[in-house]
Amino acid sequence: MTREEARAWMERWKIVNEFTDAEARAKTPEERFRDLETLVASADLFPPAADEEEDLRRVRDIWMRLYAHYLQ
Repeated sequence: MTREEARAWMERWKIVNEFTDAEARAKTPEERFRDLETLVASADLFPPAADEEEDLRRVRDIWMRLYAHYLQ
């Protein structure tokens, strides 16, 4: 890869990052919450490492408190 190709590659990624940042800023709180809900729900697709089980329990506890607050 030449120096010019590397610069062009980085410029393209800069454009992609700007686009995804603008998309994220345009989302409503409800859309962000749904995205977070989807992400948390997908955690069951991947088994946790043995040393991560306590962390997973704490994250789920926090998630359940957030979700309960959202439902009110």
